[in-house]
Amino acid sequence: MRIQNGSRPCLLPLKHQKQPVNKVDPGAADKKQHRGLVPNRTRKNMRKLTPYAHLTMKKPIKAPSDLETRLPGLKGKLITSWEERIGVAHLRELRYRNGGLEIKHQGLYYIYSQILFRYHADYPMSTREYQLVQYVYKKMANYPKPTLLLRGASTWCSGNHNLYSVYQGGVFDLRSGDKLFVTVSNLTLVDADEASSYLGAFKLD
Repeated sequence: MRIQNGSRPCLLPLKHQKQPVNKVDPGAADKKQHRGLVPNRTRKNMRKLTPYAHLTMKKPIKAPSDLETRLPGLKGKLITSWEERIGVAHLRELRYRNGGLEIKHQGLYYIYSQILFRYHADYPMSTREYQLVQYVYKKMANYPKPTLLLRGASTWCSGNHNLYSVYQGGVFDLRSGDKLFVTVSNLTLVDADEASSYLGAFKLD
C-alpha cells in the first residue's frame, strides 16, 4: 500500500512572499501625544479671537451734519477722523464706520481714550477756552439717544503751557451693535498725532 504524505508544503521564505505593509507616519505618535496635552476647552478658546481696537487720530474734520442729527444730545464736536489700520492703529473683531467703533460681541470691555489739546502760537489769547473737555458716548442700536460713559476735562492756565491732555478709561458691559463715539469741546485744538490722541477698547471676558 502506498502511503501519501499529507503534510503541507513548506512555507516560502519571507522574501518571496507578497504581504500588505501598513504605512507608518512617524509623526502620528507625536501628534496624538501633543493633542492629548491640550484640553478640548483650551483648544476651543484658542480658536476664539479676543476683540480689541486702538484707533489713532487723523487730521480732525467736521462731522457730517446728518451724522450729528442722528445722534441727538451730544455735547461737544464729534470726531469722525480715526485711523484703524495704518501705523500703530489696529482693529480685530470690532467694526469702525462713520466715526464710531462698533461692538460685534457682547461682554465686558475696557474703553479708553486720550485727546491732546494744543494751543498754537497764533491762537488769539482773548478767545482761549478755559475748559478743554472730552466725552465718550455709547449709542445703542435700539435707543436713539447716546449715553454718556466718560467725561474728562483740563483747565487752561495762563502762561507758556500750550499742551493739555485728557485721558480716561473704564469698564462697561456692551452689546452687539453698540457704537462708541468721542466728542471734544473744540476740534481745532486737537493735536492729530497717533501717539497723542486715540480711542481704544478690548474685551475682558
